[in-house]
Amino acid sequence: MSQIIEIDPITRLELYGKIGVLLTLIIISTICVVSCKKSTEPIEVINDPRQYTWTVDTLEYPGSSQTIMVAIWASSPDNVYAVGHNSMNRGLMWHFDGKIWKDIHLSTTQGGTIPGAIDLADIHGFSANDVWAVGEHLYSNPNPPPNFLDSSLIIHYDGSTWQEMPLIKQQGLETIWGDSPNRMWAGGHFGTLYKYDDFAWQPDTIHYSFPPHRFLNILSIAGNETSGFYMVINIFLENELEYFYLFQYENNKWVARDSTKYYIDSYTGLWMSPSGKLYAGGNALRVWNGSSWSIILGPLSVINVFGTDDENIFVAALTFEGGKIFHYNGKDWYDIPELTSPGVFFSDTWSDGQEAFVVGHTIGFPEKTVVFHGR
Repeated sequence: MSQIIEIDPITRLELYGKIGVLLTLIIISTICVVSCKKSTEPIEVINDPRQYTWTVDTLEYPGSSQTIMVAIWASSPDNVYAVGHNSMNRGLMWHFDGKIWKDIHLSTTQGGTIPGAIDLADIHGFSANDVWAVGEHLYSNPNPPPNFLDSSLIIHYDGSTWQEMPLIKQQGLETIWGDSPNRMWAGGHFGTLYKYDDFAWQPDTIHYSFPPHRFLNILSIAGNETSGFYMVINIFLENELEYFYLFQYENNKWVARDSTKYYIDSYTGLWMSPSGKLYAGGNALRVWNGSSWSIILGPLSVINVFGTDDENIFVAALTFEGGKIFHYNGKDWYDIPELTSPGVFFSDTWSDGQEAFVVGHTIGFPEKTVVFHGR
């Protein structure tokens, strides 16, 4: 026979109170465990580029009439490089450490491993310890004209020093691109083209019957293994007409995909988004659908296009108002008012989605480099 135990009302209230306290402690403990676990996970906050605060730095080598940086690349906003031309063969490369810009004294200016006068035209990298830059050696022509000749230059930074790469010398280089540290191309004047594979730079060839011309230049290379690699070439004919060609790398060779005559259409700098869309600057901003181009911004003179994805794109352009930077957010284009500069020519942009850098130079001597930083 079961026995019913009667609990005094006061005792019952004390018991209920203790149970309530225990349940409360369990709930608080559970909340603490969940919240503490979540608090260890970083929350990524993506800033709206249209709300960035922009600051500007001026780069000028002392006594130089031209400090013109034309290309910019970064592994992070605290490790940014800009490269280009300087009239004194100094200040050809600058580095930003998150606080200040400093001239990198390449050994070419000190008679080291990169001797002689040089210019740099482009820079590309994969990490803070794996950075590449291309350009040209300049030297006097013993039988002018022209007064100066050039030859190919590729330099590499391994985290410690910049070193010149051994090459079968051709003409000066204008562009470098790769989707991995073991697969890159560098191209430039008179069809000069190199491919980097198996840890060595080797000459590459374009097999195509161009019309008779006096100059041929590889302007830009972009792409990836999934969506393909592309290259833009322009040629000047004897009658001064200018043509542009789009090539795609297929079955270990470059195949022509499109061509156009200047004043009708033109495309220059290429950028491929992570989704595989190919964009091109020129007399408008265009996107490639695999067989033809579609204009998505313009007509206007688009110097450069770069972004993090198809919904965060920066475009450097030249208009009658001067240099401009446009931003695309996946819905519309925005003319960033802080970056409309009548006296500046913008040439390149870089962003990681959190911050952005825009490089250009002033118009009129002395020409100075300006770098706008948005965050």
